[in-house]
Amino acid sequence: METWNEKELLAQDSVRIAGLCPRYYLWRDAGNYRVEVQLGKREWAVENLGEDPTFALDCYRKIRKGGVTPCALSDIVNELVYRWENL
Repeated sequence: METWNEKELLAQDSVRIAGLCPRYYLWRDAGNYRVEVQLGKREWAVENLGEDPTFALDCYRKIRKGGVTPCALSDIVNELVYRWENL
């Protein structure tokens, strides 16, 4: 696992979807989990997933499987958080 400035890289993947190839990263930083999506060199987004490792890994898998792009990441994470909190 890679560490950088106290961040630990837990997973990274890329998925080819509709001619695009977004890259996905799952980070742990001081007990918080974050998901990052990059598309090329100029488009990227990072969202906080909280402290629950089960939730963070579930979100990461869904985001990767769904081919989420940086511009949609915030909306998708908000929906996943809402669903998780209202189970």
